[in-house]
Amino acid sequence: MRALLVLEAQRENAIKLRLVRGRLGLTQEELGKLAGLHYNIISRCERGMAINAKSAWAILDALNAERAKRDLPALEFEQMTWKIQGEK
Repeated sequence: MRALLVLEAQRENAIKLRLVRGRLGLTQEELGKLAGLHYNIISRCERGMAINAKSAWAILDALNAERAKRDLPALEFEQMTWKIQGEK
């Protein structure tokens, strides 16, 4: 039997995707293209819905690539507010 695991990283100092994306001046569609994902996945994540870990990592990699272009420090996975859904 397969079990679903939903992991939420919700800390007081957690960073919201919408805030990071907005500060980089990216639309959901632009970030989706950079991450190789449909913009609906970005939207789902920003609305607090679960996404899979692979998508979350793709988003983080795209954000960090854009941050590097601006000489901003990279973000760590644990710093972000994610709701991750996957198989245990």
